[in-house]
Amino acid sequence: MKATNRALPLCLALLFAAGTLDAAQAPEYVDHEMAGDPDVYRIFTLVEPSDVELYRELLPDIFGMPEEPMLMVMAANYTTYQEASIMMRATTSDGETAQYVVTMPLTHVRPLVVGLKWGLPKYLADMKVDRSGGWVYEDGKVKLGLEFTPTTSKLSALEQEYLSIRGADLTPNRGLLMVPPTDDGSTAVLRIGGPREVELPSREWGMVKIIIDSDDPWAGLIDPGTEVMGLLQMQGSPMGNSGGGGGLLLQDLKNGTWVTRTDEEFQREIEQSNAEADALKAGAHSLPNEVR
Repeated sequence: MKATNRALPLCLALLFAAGTLDAAQAPEYVDHEMAGDPDVYRIFTLVEPSDVELYRELLPDIFGMPEEPMLMVMAANYTTYQEASIMMRATTSDGETAQYVVTMPLTHVRPLVVGLKWGLPKYLADMKVDRSGGWVYEDGKVKLGLEFTPTTSKLSALEQEYLSIRGADLTPNRGLLMVPPTDDGSTAVLRIGGPREVELPSREWGMVKIIIDSDDPWAGLIDPGTEVMGLLQMQGSPMGNSGGGGGLLLQDLKNGTWVTRTDEEFQREIEQSNAEADALKAGAHSLPNEVR
């Protein structure tokens, strides 16, 4: 993953140069907005890594290993776009715990652009997400999949407590850790999250089977055919296609202290990235391979 972070400036340069490309020079793919499903929901599960040494290797050196390494695998429908991710629990220099994102495919160029700027490993992908699961495709093959099967009976109180505790520790509102590209090659750290819990009108317990491409560098973190407890969470208020939701905070780690950017700074960065994404869409019918 360290190599991926170093490649992000190149990805951004190629992305914004794509306005000069035509369909003959780049893959025939343009982001698409979802239609017909107004609900916001996500399927997620938590699984202990099967290879702790690989887990440490994939974490940037600036982050520490948590006492209990844990992965969160998620697929989400955000009304106007869909997204999936694999996240790793990590600690920061101030001792706090949050998530470092290993991979984050999605279907919309707006959150792609702002995500790459912040250091998230996003790329455009063909996806399908519904209440039975989420699948990311490449050349007709499933790159990442979550198959959700509702339980026929309620989970035990112990099982619910297990998943709820770990889920609370790994929800996006606890913070996503990012290592954004910098002009001078220095190491910067961002965290995005929210001070409040999102109200989830309903949730359904079930089992989640994880499918992961054996060619991906993080495949060794999860054993093939892994099936674990998971949740289908429904969220009432829809998220837009800006790549950021209401109430989120964007923070910089400076000298061991988190410094929160103002709402105006956060919104200005979102609006600027959206304008760049819209210009990209208007100037090209496809995106370069390197962005994937």
